[in-house]
Amino acid sequence: MRCWLKSSILVLGMAFPLFLPGAVVPETVEVGEVADYTMTLPGEPDTPLPFPKLENAEWVTSRTSRQIVHRNINGRETNTYNLMVGIRALKPGRVAVPGWSVKVNGKDVDIAAAEFNAVPAGDKPVAADDGGGAISLKEAAFGEVTLPGDRRTVYTGEEIPLEISLYTLRQTGIRPASYPVLSGMGDVVFHDYGKVNRESRQFAPPLRRLVNRDGRVFDQLLFATRFRAVRPGVIEPAAKLVVGVPEQRKKSERRSAMSSFFDDDDFFSFAAPRYREVEIVCKPASRLDVKPLPPAPAGAVFTGLVGAWKLTASLDRKSVPAGEAVTLDIVATGEGGVDGVAAPVIEIAGFRVYPGEVKTTVSGDESVWSAKYAAIPLREGAKAGNLRFSWFDVDAGKYKTLDFAPELAVTAPVAAAPAAVFDAAPAPSAEKEPQSPPSPVRDELFPPKPEAGGVVKLPLWRNQLPWLPPAFLGVLAMAAILELRRARMHRLAVSPEYRRRLELRRRRPAVCAAIRQSSDDRQFLQAIHAEVAPFAAESLGLPPGTTPAELALHIDDPELRTLFAGGENASFMPGAVAPEVKLNSGLRRKLLKFVKSLMCFLVLGVVFVPSLPGNGELNAAYYAGDYRKAAAQYESMLTDGSGKSPALLYNLGSAFYQSGNLPRAKYCFALAHLLDPLDQETLENLNLVNRKLVQPEVGTTSSPLELLLWCRDRMRPDQYFALAAMAVALLVLSVALRDALGRRWFAISASTLGAAAVIAAAALAGELNSNYSSDRAVVTAATLELRTLPAAGAGRVEASIPGGADARVTERRGDWLHVEVNGREGWCAASGVGQFFPDGALF
Repeated sequence: MRCWLKSSILVLGMAFPLFLPGAVVPETVEVGEVADYTMTLPGEPDTPLPFPKLENAEWVTSRTSRQIVHRNINGRETNTYNLMVGIRALKPGRVAVPGWSVKVNGKDVDIAAAEFNAVPAGDKPVAADDGGGAISLKEAAFGEVTLPGDRRTVYTGEEIPLEISLYTLRQTGIRPASYPVLSGMGDVVFHDYGKVNRESRQFAPPLRRLVNRDGRVFDQLLFATRFRAVRPGVIEPAAKLVVGVPEQRKKSERRSAMSSFFDDDDFFSFAAPRYREVEIVCKPASRLDVKPLPPAPAGAVFTGLVGAWKLTASLDRKSVPAGEAVTLDIVATGEGGVDGVAAPVIEIAGFRVYPGEVKTTVSGDESVWSAKYAAIPLREGAKAGNLRFSWFDVDAGKYKTLDFAPELAVTAPVAAAPAAVFDAAPAPSAEKEPQSPPSPVRDELFPPKPEAGGVVKLPLWRNQLPWLPPAFLGVLAMAAILELRRARMHRLAVSPEYRRRLELRRRRPAVCAAIRQSSDDRQFLQAIHAEVAPFAAESLGLPPGTTPAELALHIDDPELRTLFAGGENASFMPGAVAPEVKLNSGLRRKLLKFVKSLMCFLVLGVVFVPSLPGNGELNAAYYAGDYRKAAAQYESMLTDGSGKSPALLYNLGSAFYQSGNLPRAKYCFALAHLLDPLDQETLENLNLVNRKLVQPEVGTTSSPLELLLWCRDRMRPDQYFALAAMAVALLVLSVALRDALGRRWFAISASTLGAAAVIAAAALAGELNSNYSSDRAVVTAATLELRTLPAAGAGRVEASIPGGADARVTERRGDWLHVEVNGREGWCAASGVGQFFPDGALF
């Protein structure tokens, strides 16, 4: 904003109150940019301003600033009303603001016409060149998107470099404001630069250099990235950049009365430039055609590598006894993407080959990918045979293979050492103690729950609300006072609204007293300006510094509106009172009622969470043998993400089990067990399903560590949280009562409570990192395909996982999850995996 122009307008408005021109600054704007229209009136308008209709522009009333100035110079009163409102240009050309009329104090005041110039985006001058001519934004800043290389046909999985360049003239002072925003990319996966660039995982750290283009020196900011296409199609890379363009001001310019303190100025230098953000559309790159990979050669293991690679394979030894492991190493060196390329599945007749472990390193344009396998020969004389590994060479446009014929001799297994004497079977005894027969393994389900039962709220901490606050309040006086004081201090620290309401509540008696104690009209109006107006403005959420006249615009009662407008004059005319404001008892009562109505009190309500009702017909469909209908009925009764009923989950798992859907049954039983760890029937049914799925059982104790974990898992994390909170509260109470307890009992109670708090906190942390982890899941599909890329039909199938397997979710992209299961990892559809607590178990 040009301060001298606004100052001139104010001076003219005071000197010639009937000659009221409108002015627009700046004189030249770009299409879409907002200019400021400023005018000065001899008083506040009687009615809302009737803004005239504009051609090729629109009023931006949200960018409105008002100011009322009252002056009394040598007994002469002057009032000025300054208004600044925005105008947005919609089309290039001259934008004219026609003359219009405003009614002030019952009189029509004419405002002269104004105009400004709008130019197309990028044509506004931003600096001067060496010859004194103007340089437009299009010439001073522009961007390009380039694809290095001459190939315009690529393959899925091929890593493609992409560069976005921002060119800015040095003398303009234009600076970038953000990283580029790409479009037209289709389904692609970008290289992860998170380890080298904390600001953006999508781009490498920007490079800055000087370049000469058309005889001018530009600063070039280069944003480089790499991506791989997920599926065939067309890619047309385009990008947008946001830059900050300085608005130059003369050193003689200063802030005007209409300027904001928070303008983009330097605090110590009022001539520092302000920046406006401008979006630059970069010149798009050439079109890329993405072709699918041809079928991999038969009889060869496709490594998943696409690019220019060189492969080698080796064994760590040439001779191995049967039953011992030999290590197979596959190393690829070259150019290409290695993110997400997993170790392929290798099968060798006569060998047990374990899943491979992949390591990758990237240095510049060269990448190294290695896969390490452990292979165990099952019998003497087994032959590894000829192994073939393939990769796709993008330069040749075909697959290349590595033939590897290992020289491996499998010898006889090493003889086992003779058994020790103490390992021999004991001699039969004439007298044997009677032994109880082992308990039979249960092979059938427990019956469904007869009632739906209560709901376990999620997150779990909400379950402790009914009893935990009363327990805290039941602690003796000292602990209660400390807790209440901490809660109040915390609320004062984090809630500005709460602090504002406390301050308003404290000030209200003084405001009402000032109204009651005013004895004449002059004191009454001074109380309006000094006490009532600031209180009312803050209560209504108006900005600080709101005058009584501005406050009057927000009041519906005409008598109170006139009262506040008169209160404005009281502060500038100490010896005079507005003639239309007269003090009377009715007006005083109305003002007191208005002040009291401004305070809003919060009402604390009690939230009741009903348990799911019992129903005698709950299991009718189940006992009738219609398990699908029963499952649908149980699912319809389950609550949403705010809570789950363990009993309904138990019944739902039983219905899935009876209908043959064992993976879904395991998921329901496991979740019900986590929500109700003490229900033994749920645990037995869960282990029954695990045995059917050949999965490890839950809750077994074959070692001291497992016994300790079993004891830990008898409670949920929210229960441990409540236990730790109570222990801490009682510890604070014991500190407060240490003199009454005595040294001995204080030491015993403090150590006991401290140990209880530490144990509960350790159990809470252990459960949140294991059973109740947010990434824990179960494969609920009958068979789950792990793919190398997060899209259907993209990449290749890494592994097929049977349903019911335990999984760990490491990343989510839309409807796809990256999971680790059975030592393998890859992408799968989210519908095939059931997460226990995707939003967190406790918080």
